[in-house]
Amino acid sequence: MPTASDSLAPVWRKPLALVMLLLGGVLLVVAFRVLVADVAAVQAQMFIDDWIEKRKAPQSRAWHVADAAAERAIRWYPSENGLYLTRRAQIMEWQQLNAPRGAQEARSAREAAISLYRQAIETRPLWPYTHNELAYAKLRNLQFDAEFHQALADSARLGPGRMPAHAMRVEIGLIAWPQMDATERQGIWQSLETVLEYEPRRAQSLRRLAQRAQLDVELCRQLDPELLQRRRWCQG
Repeated sequence: MPTASDSLAPVWRKPLALVMLLLGGVLLVVAFRVLVADVAAVQAQMFIDDWIEKRKAPQSRAWHVADAAAERAIRWYPSENGLYLTRRAQIMEWQQLNAPRGAQEARSAREAAISLYRQAIETRPLWPYTHNELAYAKLRNLQFDAEFHQALADSARLGPGRMPAHAMRVEIGLIAWPQMDATERQGIWQSLETVLEYEPRRAQSLRRLAQRAQLDVELCRQLDPELLQRRRWCQG
């Protein structure tokens, strides 16, 4: 014998099917946008990897193709993506790779990179590397303001066990040494100690940077003597 619920079933079947159809269409659109964004992001990263391998600034045409791919990845992704924002910021910096720090002709590209790093940090604030990259971009623009110092502090706070974050912070700090206060300088030496302890090969390039900055004597005074002896640094 039919029940009341049986008589109502046909009434709800069509709206439910329509909702499911619309939901499936939305998911399909989202999936397509993610696919387009991911393909563009891979293309942009391939350019960056090639430039890193060649260690020289890209040709204008290659740079524009890479930037268009990075912009397309950001535009097509359904929400803000910190990785994609960071990737485009890096491409912006590559445009003026050879320009001196503070160069007027590089200011616009570097400001664009700084803006993108800020957006990336808003999207994933706990990622220490982007804070370092923001500080480095401001260093290249000779902007030693509160944001620069805060970015270094945030990197130290968020990445205590990440060697690349320590190494990048040391590099920034040694280059900008005159702009560092006593507390920041102590933090730079502590980060260098960490790199020397766990990745001594990576630390070698940082020591050379300290030597070029005429900080080698200070380095030998500040770092742990036992660690220096084990790594055969500052002997004699």
